Amino acid sequence: MLIILPVQVTGSTIRSTDQFPLPESLKPNVEFWIKVYSEYHDYEVAIHDNVDLTIVYEIVDLRKFGDYDDYTDATLWEHVEEIQKRYELCLRQLGERAFINHEDLTDFELKIYTLLDRKTDPAVYREAADCIRAQRGLRDHFMAGLIRSGRYIDYIKTVLHDHGLPAEISVLPHVESSFNIHAYSKFGAAGLWQFTRSTGRLFLDINYSVDQRLDPEKATEAAAKLMKRNYDILGTWPLAITAYNHGTNGMKKAIRELRTTDIGEITSKYTSRQFKFASRNFYAEFLAARHVVENYRDYFGDIEFDNPMQYHTITLPNYITITTISRLTDLTIEEIHDYNPSLRPSVLSSSRHIPKGFELKIPWRGDDFNIYTLLAAIPSTEKKNRQIESNWYQVQPGDNLKGIARRAGTTVDEIMALNDDIVDVHRIYVNQIIRLPEPEEVELVQSQSMDTNLVDNVSIQVESDKSVPIVLQEGGSFDTSVDDVVYYTVKSGDNLETIAARFKSSVDELIRLNDIKDSDMLVVGQRIKVMEKPVSVAQVMVEEALVVSDSDTTLISGEAIANLITPIPHGPSIEELMQIGPYQKVDVAEAGVPNLSIEEVDDANESQTLETDDIPVHPDLPSRPSNEIQDSVRRSEQNVLRLSDLISDHIIVHGVANAEYDTTMGRIYVLPDETLGHYADWLEVRTQQIRDWNGLSYYENLQLNKLLTLHFLTVSQKLFMQRRLEYHKSIEEDFYRSFYVQGVQLHRLQRGESVWELTNVLYEVPYWLMMKYNPNLKLNELHPGDEIIIPIIRSNEG
Repeated sequence: MLIILPVQVTGSTIRSTDQFPLPESLKPNVEFWIKVYSEYHDYEVAIHDNVDLTIVYEIVDLRKFGDYDDYTDATLWEHVEEIQKRYELCLRQLGERAFINHEDLTDFELKIYTLLDRKTDPAVYREAADCIRAQRGLRDHFMAGLIRSGRYIDYIKTVLHDHGLPAEISVLPHVESSFNIHAYSKFGAAGLWQFTRSTGRLFLDINYSVDQRLDPEKATEAAAKLMKRNYDILGTWPLAITAYNHGTNGMKKAIRELRTTDIGEITSKYTSRQFKFASRNFYAEFLAARHVVENYRDYFGDIEFDNPMQYHTITLPNYITITTISRLTDLTIEEIHDYNPSLRPSVLSSSRHIPKGFELKIPWRGDDFNIYTLLAAIPSTEKKNRQIESNWYQVQPGDNLKGIARRAGTTVDEIMALNDDIVDVHRIYVNQIIRLPEPEEVELVQSQSMDTNLVDNVSIQVESDKSVPIVLQEGGSFDTSVDDVVYYTVKSGDNLETIAARFKSSVDELIRLNDIKDSDMLVVGQRIKVMEKPVSVAQVMVEEALVVSDSDTTLISGEAIANLITPIPHGPSIEELMQIGPYQKVDVAEAGVPNLSIEEVDDANESQTLETDDIPVHPDLPSRPSNEIQDSVRRSEQNVLRLSDLISDHIIVHGVANAEYDTTMGRIYVLPDETLGHYADWLEVRTQQIRDWNGLSYYENLQLNKLLTLHFLTVSQKLFMQRRLEYHKSIEEDFYRSFYVQGVQLHRLQRGESVWELTNVLYEVPYWLMMKYNPNLKLNELHPGDEIIIPIIRSNEG
């Protein structure tokens, strides 16, 4: 039964049906999103209330700040933030009054007073001050998505029909990605349907060679399966669609708490740490997108949609390099990638073969084209029986490229050729993950520059009592030679102090290496031994770069950051940072965030999705004095610079440590984006086995930093570690293709705040990235007053 509701937007009526109802409480939200999709351009920003979407304070035209096309996205957004703060400040000032008298208001205050329905209760204004939000217009993006949708919409509707799903679900990619198959979010969702890795692995192949989330056909099949599963569990399409954003278990929890399946009541009344603005509005955005698609001529006029892609599909019987395919098909690698977007950079660069069994698409060449003729033309010497395995190595203290190459039986040039991010032979970083030649050709022994005794059979300990990441070789032993000795010829004017300074060494070390009896008896032309060491990341004192204040957020100026950062790929140049200037301060509310439990494990599949642990600041510990904070920040920053580059492309990955004398067992700490399903894949076992090894019930959450025991029954420790490093490497590669870190700022933790709130709500920074920028800070043991480094993320598109 079709029910038409009398809601008019730009002359078109919003449809409401039994399957997709439009509750009265959601009408303002749908109308708001229709305007965002069809009326507000990308140079317009709506400053609005994030609860009552009928309250739009101002539409900011970004073009008034200068030449719109020449401004960066970050610069434009700084102007928007200033306008937001003006409204917030005014609302707070009105909220401090005993009574709101319209005769005492300025024109700006009167405008706000009118928008808030002329309320006289100051509490209304205090609440509104916490609800200011900015939404950029998406008209241009939506129109571009409409044009792109022509390539895929027929296929999507066919798949939905085959799975018994409503055709209306085909508009969901407008909400998720604007039909951009290369779309990637800060938190790792990718492709047309924006699958995360954890959800995507239930239906798709996601590895270092192929990411099927980027294949529009494979991803559509997966989305149909997930949506059908959501509907079968929840029973209504509004809930199933909202679960696509919030998760099935999240919606089950909402149903239990409110004892209703009515989407209007849930979006209006349900409160949860994770059910925020995006989840509350997801169904409204879907209805708005459906309305605009169905009435696109009313909003955009006639549109020429892209034609569906036509192609031949060839299932490869062997592993083959992309250069071979390029030569045989007379296609460039870029053209092959256009038709096969799931191929990852490792394949495009020929570091990996196209996998055996891959369904390769090439442009349509007519009915007479014979794919078997093409396959027969592949020389037998270029048909491989196995994949090129990546051999990852994690840089340890004391390492340099020459020493790593020597132990790996390769050359520095070959290592640099395999690692595009190594641009200077003297510049590698502790914990950096680098690729080496194939493991079957060489065997690298991981070096250590500290005591290699295992403590508690878990991991190596150093003087700071922090676990140090290690990687065991097959036999579990270590090569303790950590530095390469080279010879230096003494020149006129040299002495031990100048030589030690030049090689980042010490006089005592030179005396020990050369058995020098008299430090004053150096001779011009004398050859002495020196240690070849990596170049230091920073040459300046960190204290000069930090400005510690009494405010909630400590800022680092652009000039100070420039002194700290060495320009490398995916990071800003020093010149760019110098031009950025001071960063905008982020104000933090005094009130803490209540601690809420994590959503239960999804019992509908074998995978256990890792939720970022709710790690609260210890409430029973007092804030530390300012001088202690300043000292801790300095010590922390010095350690950051000693351990890793502030803007590096690598994360700290905890390794496997040998337990007792059983070489088939090891222990690891759970890292962000890892699930039991991932461990099971890497170990080639069932998830239940891992639960049994660790006494985990089926419904028990997998927490960050939890120590897990693993048994290496099918694969070796080394192979497990290689797969794990490869997984985290792919996360970083994907992130840096879409985003970059413009700089950093410091946040002082308040009582009651959680790391989840900082990463997911306040700053929107992936947890793994927060870990990378705070390598010496235990994020699960934070206290009020602790300082945490916050990377400032910007889109490459801006």
